[in-house]
Amino acid sequence: MSLEIVIDGYNLIKKWSLLKEKFRLNPEEARELLIDILAHYKKIKKHQIQLIFDAYNSFSLLPSSFPAKGIKVVFTPMGVTADTYIKKKVIENAEKFIVVTSDNEIKKSVEKTGSVYINSEDFIEKLEFAFYMDVKGIDENIDNYSPRVNTKKKGNPKKLPKKARKFKHKINKL
Repeated sequence: MSLEIVIDGYNLIKKWSLLKEKFRLNPEEARELLIDILAHYKKIKKHQIQLIFDAYNSFSLLPSSFPAKGIKVVFTPMGVTADTYIKKKVIENAEKFIVVTSDNEIKKSVEKTGSVYINSEDFIEKLEFAFYMDVKGIDENIDNYSPRVNTKKKGNPKKLPKKARKFKHKINKL
């Protein structure tokens, strides 16, 4: 099952040292490099990815969205920030997305709807790990597999609450 990931584009760029300097010099080139990186990640993981960028200074009244290398890229309409756009999208489709951002306001909004978020820095680590595993030719899910020795369930009094387990499960899929 593939996940649907919504990414706060400029937030991710500004948290990633690989793209941060490139963005300062040439924002278009940094966006293109991020799209290339996410397209490669999509080939590895098969997740659906939406990349949201601020375009609130534009003259368009509607968001412009287009596919780029299998990634849905969205530029917000005039007067709407990416933060507002993402919050609205998550509210409309509660529990459907994993949101990638380090913005505290978005994180709070995502938590209220029951969806899951991951910090940009943590997502960058997940990306780099996925690329490393792909280059090495290792299936990262093999290490997580442990066959049950005994079919009788004894229970675990220190088991995480269901909501926390669900959150952890979604994050581990990245």
